[in-house]
Amino acid sequence: MEPDVWARDWRHDLIRRCPHEVQIPAAARDFLTSFGLPRVVIFEWYNSFEISFTPLEKKLVPYNSLITWGDFCDAARDREWSHQFVMGEEEFCNGHASFCVHDQDGTVNRLDCELDKDPQCFVNSSVELFGKSLLVAQNWSVTVHLKGELPSAGSFEMLASRLQRADPRAFEDARGFWPSLIECVLEPPDGDPLDLEITSDPARSKPRF
Repeated sequence: MEPDVWARDWRHDLIRRCPHEVQIPAAARDFLTSFGLPRVVIFEWYNSFEISFTPLEKKLVPYNSLITWGDFCDAARDREWSHQFVMGEEEFCNGHASFCVHDQDGTVNRLDCELDKDPQCFVNSSVELFGKSLLVAQNWSVTVHLKGELPSAGSFEMLASRLQRADPRAFEDARGFWPSLIECVLEPPDGDPLDLEITSDPARSKPRF
């Protein structure tokens, strides 16, 4: 895919990094420089959240630099999170999380230091596959909502299949970001109807916390 096709498929402006980011792997830097990611990706459902990629507009910082450890310092986590560079910030109804690229293996991970159990969640094998997965999810959403109807359970199975084809490694662990998201959507509270709409329209962005 060429950068102009990538930009057209998103339907909204993309953020591109300057080529001087040296902390992340070359493949991740080149993708962000040539292709980029949208300003925001919004997931609307009963537990809505959105991911802002505005950190890409400035020098990336390691996740551990954003944490005040206080009297208790988890040395192992501090050491690991020093390799995770924040490229996206997630905001949801009762907190925040960060989407980071690892400076050595190039994987994308979701980190939430407020979680005592499993604060780090695998997302995608690379920044490029993360971007492609987000686009797959948005295109799926556009298609299923064309007639103004709610998505069916079968349509979520289709989404999972497309995401798995895009990055098989993302589905090796059921606790990963994408399989966990689909599982949560398929089990709405109180028997609510299935729903999920994904868009990169910045006009839909609003405070979530």
